[in-house]
Amino acid sequence: PEKELPFLEIEKRLKQLEGNYESYRGIRRLSVVRKGPMLYLEEKTKFTEMSVPLIPENEKVKRLKFYIYSGVGVKMPVEFVIDSKGKIDLYMERWRLHKVKG
Repeated sequence: PEKELPFLEIEKRLKQLEGNYESYRGIRRLSVVRKGPMLYLEEKTKFTEMSVPLIPENEKVKRLKFYIYSGVGVKMPVEFVIDSKGKIDLYMERWRLHKVKG
């Protein structure tokens, strides 16, 4: 059973978080991509390009709380929230981004 193999549960959670996220009216767009065993938060604009690892707060990734280090070395929380309908939101700083298809 999956419960007996924690890495399968973790894999399932991480896969669920992968994808593209947008803020209201697409003002900000981020991607969560898998690179090896880690998830990365990526953003590409005409001014900047960012790719930072999402470091889980706990080893089993149960609460879907992560953190990243900003360009100046400040630890910043990143949290994913899944509602009862399965929609996923990403919270980072003052931003709330919704997972979009495609």
